[in-house]
Amino acid sequence: MAKPRPNIPCSSTDCERPSYCKTLCQRHYEQQNDGKPLTPIRAKLKQQPAECTVVGCARTPKVRGLCGMHNYRVETYGDAGGPDSWRRSNCQVDGCTRPHQAHGYCATHLRRQQLYGAHDGRWMPQQCRTPGCEKVALSPRSRHAKGRCVACYLGDWLDEYQAARITAKRNPQGYEYVGVNKQNYLVHRLVMERALVRELMPFESPHHKNGIRHDNTLANLELWTKPQPAGQRPEDLVAWVVDFYPELVAAELRARKREEKTGQLRLET
Repeated sequence: MAKPRPNIPCSSTDCERPSYCKTLCQRHYEQQNDGKPLTPIRAKLKQQPAECTVVGCARTPKVRGLCGMHNYRVETYGDAGGPDSWRRSNCQVDGCTRPHQAHGYCATHLRRQQLYGAHDGRWMPQQCRTPGCEKVALSPRSRHAKGRCVACYLGDWLDEYQAARITAKRNPQGYEYVGVNKQNYLVHRLVMERALVRELMPFESPHHKNGIRHDNTLANLELWTKPQPAGQRPEDLVAWVVDFYPELVAAELRARKREEKTGQLRLET
């Protein structure tokens, strides 16, 4: 029959554990056998309670007496919150008994809120997020709009296109276009409108000088007009040009006066 081991404390400094072998406790004896210096043994962690310390929560604790959900809330928001799970509460819409998904809504009403701006599916017009723009933003259904109106989106898109960071689609006729809100916009018209700082008239069209319809550089585009296919009276044509192109008329008159004064004719290009 083995003799009972005497209750002798460990000989290591500040260790109150019972000796195991050679006047050392089991942990210090293992350190000595491994050739490591004798270091204080860390006390065992306090045993976790049977339930989460948040009142009303019966989940199993994992860290600091808190369950995983309440520990996440403390680390993220600094407050454990109530005992109920956010996902276990109901949707805040009256009459909806579906479980909560995010932002107070169930999955269905949350999707409607994201798409239309209202949880009941009605489209609520939103102002364009571009600073200084007061136009109505595109519907969230437009994937790339991101709260911008058509003009602001096309302007940002054209910046990326002219910087050669993105490309455009090409129709069967060879013209490049960009689709926004189920409507296609021709790229060569966008480039010309930016150069003119105005929208093109219905009778105006950009012409590709080299005949390559997908070459939409400004140097390859020139403005063409077609006011009336069957012809018109000269006085009406003159009035039409003065009304729609006063800057060009004024420039032409100045050039002709200069020619009459100097006697030097312009070179034809």
